[in-house]
Amino acid sequence: MGFQEEMKRMFLRIVAGEVEPVEWEKWWNSNRLKLEENLTRGDRGRIMPALWSANYYWMTKTQGGVAYYFHAQGRPVETSGYYEEKAREEEIRDRQKAMEAYHRKTAPARRAWEEYLEKHPTESISFDWKSLLGMPPGQKPVKVFGYKNARTTEQWKECGEELKLRLKENLQAKIAPVAKEYGMKKQAPKPLCGKRTAWYSGFSLSVISGAADMRP
Repeated sequence: MGFQEEMKRMFLRIVAGEVEPVEWEKWWNSNRLKLEENLTRGDRGRIMPALWSANYYWMTKTQGGVAYYFHAQGRPVETSGYYEEKAREEEIRDRQKAMEAYHRKTAPARRAWEEYLEKHPTESISFDWKSLLGMPPGQKPVKVFGYKNARTTEQWKECGEELKLRLKENLQAKIAPVAKEYGMKKQAPKPLCGKRTAWYSGFSLSVISGAADMRP
């Protein structure tokens, strides 16, 4: 039996899912020179990619390359789903191992944190946040525009003014009471990347000053 016949028989076994990764790698390496003579560079790359490793994920790639090889010769073949099934099982095992390793590695830090929480119980905070929902008191009704999308400079200016008004009203009526309740102190606005920003200890609130200059 010549090498071409041996190669095709091996390929058919790959199609049927009968060759294990280690056996396939050993056969390929022992016949590398003959394979270079009988296969094109493209076929070799599809059947045995450069990053190939002895596992079932890469066997699915090899099987796909072999199927393409037969298809190009006018001999379409139906491939077995064995390698895909094994690859899914491999992926699940790898994920489980990764999670187990993660838990082992982080166990000391988690124990220290749990001990700290036991010694420092959290204090409950009562805050009537629902009273701040909805429209701020005295807010003007929503302005209805006669267009769906702003296109002209005048329309963009009009939308920008409305946006700044809503931001200011909501800042004063909703955000400021929350900041005051939690003891956050307001500081003078500071320039930051073209914005005027009111800083509170714990979080910052950005007021967009260039809204009127926005473009689509």
